[in-house]
Amino acid sequence: MAGQWREVPLREIVQIYDGPHATPQKTGSGPVFLGISSLIDGRIDLSNTEHLSEHDYLTWTRRVTPLPGDIVFSYETRLGEAAVIPDGLRCCLGRRMGLLRPRSESVDSRFLLYAYLGPRFQETLRSRAVQGSTVDRILLSELGSFPIELPRDVEEQRAIAHILGTLDDKIELNRRMNETLEEMARAIFKSWFVDFDPVRAKMEGRDTGLPPDLAALFPDRLVDSELGEIPEGWGVRALGECFDLTMGQSPPGSTYNDSGNGTPFFQGSTDFGERYPTNRRYCTEPARLAQTEDTLVSVRAPVGTINRAWERCCIGRGVAAMRHTSGSAVYTYYAIWAAQPEIGQYEHTGTVFGAIGGKQFRALKVLEPPEGTIAAFHHIGQDLDGRIRYNVNESRALAAQRDVLLPRLVSGEIAVNERRT
Repeated sequence: MAGQWREVPLREIVQIYDGPHATPQKTGSGPVFLGISSLIDGRIDLSNTEHLSEHDYLTWTRRVTPLPGDIVFSYETRLGEAAVIPDGLRCCLGRRMGLLRPRSESVDSRFLLYAYLGPRFQETLRSRAVQGSTVDRILLSELGSFPIELPRDVEEQRAIAHILGTLDDKIELNRRMNETLEEMARAIFKSWFVDFDPVRAKMEGRDTGLPPDLAALFPDRLVDSELGEIPEGWGVRALGECFDLTMGQSPPGSTYNDSGNGTPFFQGSTDFGERYPTNRRYCTEPARLAQTEDTLVSVRAPVGTINRAWERCCIGRGVAAMRHTSGSAVYTYYAIWAAQPEIGQYEHTGTVFGAIGGKQFRALKVLEPPEGTIAAFHHIGQDLDGRIRYNVNESRALAAQRDVLLPRLVSGEIAVNERRT
């Protein structure tokens, strides 16, 4: 049997703080400026971190200095997002962000996070949000009255948090492993196809550091081209000559649905996730298709954001799908990653928003290495890619398991001492 649970107003178990109502000047390093976009799926994502000066940090933490175990949340724009402040993070709150601090040790921070993210409290947030002309918001003056459920016994709270936290910790570990694997692939691509390190090593009489069969793929001279110096024998081509490009086209509106019926449909970068898109909608009459592992590129603001197609999918007007004519999906992905500055120059075109059209896209000049060099990178990158996809697949399965367990655990429907592992 489950232990005793209680429903209390949020203010009884936490102190509620508001963040600053302004934005400081950003710096290249220093304490972290924690924005709403950093809250993703119950965790803090620092992959696109912004910083502020020590002086501004003191000013922006006058109301509250976030401490490990505090819960930070969005009260406007992305309602329902929340995360726990981890150990070692020195940060201040951004605009439209609030903070919950347990009043005593009778409340476990991680359990509180899961209770906040649970369907009952999320429904409370939605039902009590103030409808705005552009976005909905939570009034912090009323948030303290919102009811939340928790076990009286803090050990039961910790046991529940441990079950859910173990799943989330593995998901986070997989994410970090994937970051490392992708950094490895990017480093190799940059060395070979951007910095031309093996060529420069040969020019200077140094060892390339590569096995003889790979070293033999690179010449010992750089020559001038319209892209600057490139390895001798390599070419400069229009992108449309060496990549198959499919510009998206949205299917009829009547074919969209959220029930999972039909082909996954992605309209733009808002559907993109970490490496792979997240399914938001489906369509029964797809107009333009991308194939599994094609590189997906956002062609409307923000221009140049990339993802990979997890499966065969429909792409709308805001997305293009690409594959190198060699057939290498992995070479395509990193080549487009390296070409993002050139693609992104179209971010500031147009009267309303930036966009790149098919004709402009195909006309972009890109480096075209010999087929053997592309094949060698494909062989190395494919192994790294396979490990990344395996980790993503495992994390999706773990997330599905967590999503099934979370509402039942944070409501007391499943007693932790009754669950078998």
